[in-house]
Formats: sequence, C-alpha cells, structure tokens
Amino acid sequence: MNKEKVLLIGNGMAGLRFVEELLETAPKTFEITIIGEETGLSYNRMKLSSYLQGEAGGPELYIHPLQWYEDHHIELITGTKALYVDQENRVVRTEDGREVAFDKVVIATGSKAYIPPVQGADKENVFVFRTMKDCEKILEQADTFQKAAVIGGGLLGLEAARGLLNRGLDVTVIHRGPFLMNRQLDEMAAGLLQEELEKQGMHFLFSAETKAIKGLRQADELLFEDGSSLAVDAVVMAAGIKPQIELAEASGIPLNKGIIVNDWMETEAEGIYALGECAEHRGTTYGLVAPLYEQAKVLAASVSGKKERDYSGSAVYTRLKIPGVEVFSAGSLEEESDSYVLQLFDEKENQYRKIIMKEDMVQGAVLYGSTSMSASLQQWIRTRKPLSEKEKQQLLSVNDSTKRRIKTLSSHAAVCHCNNVSKGTIIKEVQTRGLCTAEEVKACTGASSSCGGCRPVVEELLDYMQSDEFNEQVEKIPFCECTNLEEEEVVSLLQDHMPSSLKEAYQMPGWKTNKGCATCREALPYYLYMISPAYFSAETGKADTYENIIERSDGSLAVHIPGKGGGLSLSEWQNAAETASACGVDFLKPLPDGSIELSPVAPGFLETAAEKLGLQRTGLPGNRFPAVQIRSLEQVECTCTKQPEQEMAEWLEKRMELLPFPTKPFIRISSCSHNCADIQSGHAGILYQNEKWELRVTVEGKNHILFSFAEQQTVLYMLESVLLYYRISAGHGETLSRWVERVTMVHIREVLFQEDNAALLLEQKDEEQQRIKELMLQQGGHICQS
Repeated sequence: MNKEKVLLIGNGMAGLRFVEELLETAPKTFEITIIGEETGLSYNRMKLSSYLQGEAGGPELYIHPLQWYEDHHIELITGTKALYVDQENRVVRTEDGREVAFDKVVIATGSKAYIPPVQGADKENVFVFRTMKDCEKILEQADTFQKAAVIGGGLLGLEAARGLLNRGLDVTVIHRGPFLMNRQLDEMAAGLLQEELEKQGMHFLFSAETKAIKGLRQADELLFEDGSSLAVDAVVMAAGIKPQIELAEASGIPLNKGIIVNDWMETEAEGIYALGECAEHRGTTYGLVAPLYEQAKVLAASVSGKKERDYSGSAVYTRLKIPGVEVFSAGSLEEESDSYVLQLFDEKENQYRKIIMKEDMVQGAVLYGSTSMSASLQQWIRTRKPLSEKEKQQLLSVNDSTKRRIKTLSSHAAVCHCNNVSKGTIIKEVQTRGLCTAEEVKACTGASSSCGGCRPVVEELLDYMQSDEFNEQVEKIPFCECTNLEEEEVVSLLQDHMPSSLKEAYQMPGWKTNKGCATCREALPYYLYMISPAYFSAETGKADTYENIIERSDGSLAVHIPGKGGGLSLSEWQNAAETASACGVDFLKPLPDGSIELSPVAPGFLETAAEKLGLQRTGLPGNRFPAVQIRSLEQVECTCTKQPEQEMAEWLEKRMELLPFPTKPFIRISSCSHNCADIQSGHAGILYQNEKWELRVTVEGKNHILFSFAEQQTVLYMLESVLLYYRISAGHGETLSRWVERVTMVHIREVLFQEDNAALLLEQKDEEQQRIKELMLQQGGHICQS
C-alpha cells in the first residue's frame, strides 16, 4: 500500500519537532521528505549564543545524527531552497531543479535576520547573528578584530555581545530604545542588567540611530543620526527577525505578516500547512521555541487526522542566557487603571521582582538576579489562577528559600516550558530510573534540551529531592485493574490501534485480561467513540435491550419515559397511558426528575412498549453512553416575572440529543430567584434574577456565576458551548463539577469568550449529530422527531 507523502520545507527546530510528533502520533504511516536550505543536519538554534560564547561545540548543537533520519526512512535534502509549491500538480520545485512530490506539505521556513536600512550594511566585516553559518563566519575572523559594535540591545544582541566579549573583543551595544530589552523588561531591571554587563566589560549607546557604516571594503566607523560616530572593525546586526515567507508569496498562499494559518495550522490552500516563525496565527507570529513546539504537536495531529486539540495561541516568556546573569520576563508588563504592582528590590542579594496583578491574577512578571520563581509565575500567568494572600506574600518574601519555592510547586506545573516537562514527570523519572544529574534528566525527559533556561530549576529540583525535606511521590495510577497503563497511555494506544470491538481492545499491548472490568468495559467504548464516531463495539451494536428499561428482581420490567425539559406534555401523558393499557399496566408513577414510570411490564410486552414509546436500542450510539439530564424547576408562588424555562429546557435538550458525555451532567433551569436552591444540587444551571440570565456552575459544593447575560438565547448558547467543551476535554467518569474545578472557570471564560472557539464547537456538534443519525439508521434504529 502506498504511503501518503508528507513534505517538510525547512529543517529547523519547529519542523523537526513536527516530524518527531508525527512519528509518535502515526508511526510508519507517512513517507516523509525534508528540504532544508541550510547544509547539514538540523541544529538547536537556541544554543547558538552558547556556541558563540565558546560554551558549546558544534556537534552538541545537532538535534539528531544522520542515522536517526535513516532509521526512520526520512529522505533529507539539504543545501537547496524551495522556490514554488505547485498546488495543481502537487510538487515543490527547488533551486537546484528538483521536483519533489507531496500529498501534504508543511512550510516551516522560519525567519531571517532583519537588516536595518543602513548605508554600508553590505561590507565584508558586517555580520548577522541568526544561523550556524553566521556564527562560523564570526568565529573565523574574531581573532583579527579588536573593537566590535552590536546593533540591537535585545535578547539576541546581548547574547551576541557576550560571545564577542568572551573572544576578547572590546564590545559596544548600539540600541535604539531607552534601555536594554525594553520590550521585555522595565527600566529598573534593565538598569540592573546594564550595570552587571558593564562590570563584565560591555559598553552601551542608547537611543542611537545608526545612519551609515563607513569604510572602503570593510567597516571602520559607525555614523549616527545625531552626528556622533564610533570607530569599529566589526559590526554584528542583531536587530530582530522577520518571517521568511517568499515561498508562500510565490505560490499564492495567503499572507499577512506571516503565512496565515487556522487553529489546526492549516493554510487556506488544501493540504498545505505552515508552522513556526513563518506562520501567523490569529494575527500573531512567534519567535520563541515553546510556542513552536506547541504548534508542532497540534500540526502532527492535524496532518494524521487525529485532531484531539487545536492551537489557541501561547503565553510567551523571555530568559536571557548569559553566564552570571539571571533575567526572566513573562506576560504583559503594561500597568492599567485596574491593575496593581507587587515590587521587591533586595539590594544585599541584588535581586529584583516586579509582578503585575489584576483581580488577584498575575498578568506579567520581571525577575532579575534569581529566576527560581519563574516556573510558578509561568503557570499562574497561563492558567490565570487567582492567588491567595499567602501566595501573594510569597512573591515578595525575601526569606523564602529556593527549596521552599520548588516544594510548593504543584506536580503538574511545567519546569521546562519549551518541551512541556512537568515537575511530576521529572520526579517520576528520577525515582524510577535513578537519575542523578541535570544532564541525565535532559537526556531522559527533554527538560532543558532546547533553550536551556530551565536548567537551574531542574538542578534546584534535584537538590530538593536529595534533601531531608523531600517526601513527594508521583505514583503511576493505572487506568483500571486490567492494565498498568495510565489513562493517557490507554487513549494513545486506542488511537494507534483503533480496535473495532472490546475483544480486539483487550488484545492491545499492556492489557492483562481479555474480559475487562466495570471501568474499562464502560470507558473503552466511550473513548473509541470520541476518537471516531463511527465506532460500535460488536457487543453493543447488536444489543436487544432498550434505553430507559430497568429489570426488577422478579423478572418484570420498569419502563421510564423521560419528559422534554423535565416535564411531559398532555399528549405524551396520553401516549404513556395508552402504552400502559396495551402492556397490561394500570399504574403510572411520576418521578422527581420529571419522567414517569410504567411498571410492572411483562418481558413479552417489551417490543410493544418500545414501538409505542419510540424507545431506541442501547447499542445505538446516541444511547450507549451518558447523556445530559436537563430539567426546568417547578415555580413557587412569588411575584417574579415568569420566563419560559420549560421551553428553554426543551430547546437545550434538543440541541444535546444523541450526544454522549463522559458522565451525565445535571442541568437545572429556573426563571425565579426564589427557586434557585435546586440548581446547587446539579452540576450547572441557569437562573434569571436582577434582569440577568446567570449561568452557574457548582464547584466543591459552592455555586459560582460563570457567565451573565441580558439575553435569554445568549446564555443558552453559552451553556451549550460549556457542555460541548466539557465533553471533548474531560476524562471518562469526570463530572462536570470536577472538570470545572480542574480547568478553572477563568480558563473556560478565556476559551469560550473567543467567538471562533464557540462557533467551531457548535459546528462540530452539528456534524457529529448528523453522523450519529445516519449511523443509527444504518443499524436499524429510528429517530424520534419532536
């Protein structure tokens, strides 16, 4: 069988991470070809500053040896540039005359150095600092230089300047801004950084606009707009980057600042994707490695057809990699009218912290001198978690030891944000594999293997684990008694093997039984269905039982007739009465949830009851798994304005019909503030009061307002979106309340207030319901029209 051809254009870090993710997500599925403009193997661009500074050798920069490409049957084409993507003939034409065929193509051409429009920038001893070749050019001639200027006082500029300083040069940094790293730091942190770097031997010129680079063939002087000048014999441009999008432009692929992609990293051209620094997502391009790795994971799922999650953007952070200097910045440093600042300067320890807070949540942070709090701050910024008073006090505690900060970090918190390696993962690997050093942790988990900025935190965690204070255990929790695999491992296994029945599922690697238990017999079909709605287990697809049937101990049956929105119409009561009469039942019992019960029904009358009531077989997809239970509340006597709560409940019930859920969510709808108590007994509810519709959720037994709207239909659509987001992101058996507690209300608001996210959930729901209806008809079921 011919494999689908995936062509990657760009052999950089983002592109190679995509290939790694693709090999893991869909091994042996694709025929992979990589075209790289640079010669040689893919290398870690984040370590170029260490290379220039003499702290890392060339071989250490390579991500994988040539043997890795051969082992995975990857065709590697280097030293040539892709010029044109022929969408009609599905080939890419290259600079050296090749035509490389593809079924799907990923453009990961990255970015290139921004060259300011300065006269004389093309002289022989003017360099850029972007690629390994750039570094090698600088290093080849570094011994012949004495005085160098670096244009750019940002992250790259300072790292380049430190490298030249290490080579014995007299270095001056030229910066247009008023202080160093002015996009990432405040003036205080920048001043402390400047003071330290001046001690190391650097010089600085601020608010300096370079007008021209003078000299014959080689630069010997910089002229500035204010008329001043600086004698030099080498110039390094490190003034920023810009996306490399010429290929997309020549191929007619829509652009803005970068190649425009959606939340699945797809361009508007069929079968063409973009990734990394050349891609523009929701108006933003990213130049840091962590967002690019997040994109790579989503793209691998997208290309392989396993879209478990989309990409909604990344929180960016900055860490300066210069020996002896610890600087960290994350989030937004803009101070608004409703924000406040927590600030600390410990002159003795030369440490500075500035934390921007809003509504008790961290919006942004700057750390100088010690960055051990960076992992906690990144987690709080990303999750938008409201901090307790104790946590806020810790932010400004000068006596709070590093060990204590590591200790209070949750096991799920990321230590390495580039590679998404958590504290718990490191602890587990150290305990199970006997790791002792940061190098061993890096080799095993990938932590600190990209930018290296988290290495101090990894080392601090190892120190903490070797101390008497450490007593944490991160135990592996098996999915059920039938396997030692954890839940995430089981889901991944199902995605890889896609068994067509439970019997096949129990043949998968890691399973200890072919019978299963109560947990996996329920969970496995649910996960298989969520992976592919076309799934039916052989055991349930042929079931002769019906929904809402309860077998009594004496062999008789009780039939539950659910009402729409927690109630039944007069015609439904009449139909129930006629059914009862036809089945020899003379008693109808109203139940608290708004349904009614017919009992006892003799087994011989089951088909009659099913036909008259329109019951569906439990083996059909709409009834195999838990569904939403929605109920409007009975109104009490009061003077409140009544609202159509019954109609709202029926509308929502119709919108949720046939959809399976990880566990049954209980939804209550009330139009009266005097009748809101019962909402707290459910997982979520709608309450009308103070001329507002409130969408409430129950967390830890307490009722919280998640959203509030004036319009009735708006709150209904938002509740629908919450339920849809819950069903695709919760684990099997995880209740709505526990899910809200885990992902936080802040996160839910952040996701669903983006109209595109809510619209996509609704669109996917409609498509799934249509597929379910078609599958039900194919299986011999019928659909009740209401």
